[in-house]
Amino acid sequence: MRLANLVLMLVLAGLGIFYLSNITSTPLHIEEGKKVKYIEIVSFKGHDVNYKINISNIEEELVKKINEVRIKNGAKPLTLDTSLCYVARNYSKRMLTYNFFAHVDPYTGLDALGRLKKNGILYPSVGENLAFIEYNQKDYPVVDKVIELWMDSPPHKATMLSNKYSLLGVGVYCEKGKCYITSLYASPTITKNLSNTSKDKLYLVELIPEGFQGSTVNVELKASADIKAIIVPKREDAKAIADLMPHSEIWRNTSTHMSYAGFLPSGAALVVIPLQDNTSVNINLTYRVEDEG
Repeated sequence: MRLANLVLMLVLAGLGIFYLSNITSTPLHIEEGKKVKYIEIVSFKGHDVNYKINISNIEEELVKKINEVRIKNGAKPLTLDTSLCYVARNYSKRMLTYNFFAHVDPYTGLDALGRLKKNGILYPSVGENLAFIEYNQKDYPVVDKVIELWMDSPPHKATMLSNKYSLLGVGVYCEKGKCYITSLYASPTITKNLSNTSKDKLYLVELIPEGFQGSTVNVELKASADIKAIIVPKREDAKAIADLMPHSEIWRNTSTHMSYAGFLPSGAALVVIPLQDNTSVNINLTYRVEDEG
């Protein structure tokens, strides 16, 4: 039996001038590369001395306001994620330093998903809202203006209020009357479904793409008929299974309902083998990024 059908889950925007940009979650295209060292979380401390704008206060207030607006509109509050804050702060500072405003960094070519990957952060669903504000008065109400602008823009509002996200990261950088604001929304959980399956095929779900650090993953499978599920440390082991060759395994089970929870290395994958044709399979994955030390 050959690996005839490969299903890849690539787990993988007073007076003021203001601009907005929005991007919603898209499939993460993964390229193989060396393992990324997880970057220590740091924060920028400071303020715009010209206009008495305190960066830390803006970030804290923005997180509070976003959750207040979500609750008011029937959405669940988001949990602050320090790794997302790190990436958001760095990007806001980078946009101000290099004088650009875009979801794709013109100097590195990285979008939000690429910036997360560079920092070894694996979340399967990501959204990003950006804002740029210029002001010429002291104590300018940056947070109120940003919330107002995002709520008045349908794509920004949809991202900010979406219940598919559970995590939030906010990063602000202000200097000489200019503020760049980045908010990142993410979910550690993704659900995928396999349908019209064949018992003569294997299905591969990439759990930890090459280039990401290992992560604790909860894997839950529910199928309409018995399936065989195998977690392997490398994609090459799936080919070995298909060719009935020796291979390495982390876990295996055969049932209609099964689950696995544990740390998986970079490159780990799930192999699903239906035992009957037209078996439907629901796969639920939840990730938690950890530092391997």
